[in-house]
Amino acid sequence: MEIGTEGMTLIKNARREKTIREQKGQSLIDFPEDYTVIDTETTGLDPIFDSIIEIGAIKVRNNKIVDSFSTLIKPDRTKKSGYISSFITDLTGISNDMIEQDGIPEFEAMKLFNNFIKEDILVGHNANFDINFLYDSFIEQLDMPMVNSFIDVLRIARRQLKELKHHRLEDLMEHYSLSSDNQHRAKEDCYITDTIFNHLKKDIKDTVGLEDFRKTVKYHGKKISANEVVTENTKFDEDNLCYGKYIVFTGKLEMVRAEAMQLVKDLGGIPQNNVTSQTDYLVLGDLTYSVNIKGNSTSKQKNAEKLKLKGQGIEVLSETVFYDMLP
Repeated sequence: MEIGTEGMTLIKNARREKTIREQKGQSLIDFPEDYTVIDTETTGLDPIFDSIIEIGAIKVRNNKIVDSFSTLIKPDRTKKSGYISSFITDLTGISNDMIEQDGIPEFEAMKLFNNFIKEDILVGHNANFDINFLYDSFIEQLDMPMVNSFIDVLRIARRQLKELKHHRLEDLMEHYSLSSDNQHRAKEDCYITDTIFNHLKKDIKDTVGLEDFRKTVKYHGKKISANEVVTENTKFDEDNLCYGKYIVFTGKLEMVRAEAMQLVKDLGGIPQNNVTSQTDYLVLGDLTYSVNIKGNSTSKQKNAEKLKLKGQGIEVLSETVFYDMLP
């Protein structure tokens, strides 16, 4: 989904306290033979306020698809809004009437989905988006976390296909000459994602090799300074969120911090270690894990809020929203 920054200038502390996902699975760079591809369709971009309306999944064994899962979901409106806007209907083809007629209760959907994925590694495009929604729904509906580790095809594509300006699903489909008449429906997007994942795997195997590729994206916990981050890119899409912008990360991130800064640099942005008068965006990870927390705010967030009050045009975004706004 494509969104802008309007109306997202500040993420309230109380809101961030709800997004702690202590037992969330690990984000992997791997190419297993057995896994399950997942995709969700939702009413919006934020798992705190929005709901899952469709889940799709396909099970892969020995690199072959052996089973599939798909269901429309009636959101639990006692916990959050389940209204489907005209924008979402135009994008996915899913309407409020369809949900009422064909959807199953969210509790039942999560039970069935959990039984389908079991302990599999999960694969998805922009997987953090889907995982966060599913994790929260497991907690709310099943009173248990979803602990499966996962592989993000978007993360792999950004590293392997640096020549592409954008790495959205439709961009990768065009790159690999793929087509679909039913994109933005969860199950169909799973088939597309799996095909792209296999194309990427072959590309990597034929170029740098799978093991060497794994090593290039692992920083082994090494702390890196923003001024050490360089890029090989010489051409940039000047319309992307990061281009020419000074960006700071704070709190525990879903992505390795060094990779997050590299992503910003590769898109023509300028990663920073600390908030300054130049900073355009402060991206918040899970604040509870930050060593700088005092009164539920990191020191970087407090500095950003002070600069905001002084008139600086700094935007404060959640990590999930920030990544979803990138190409």
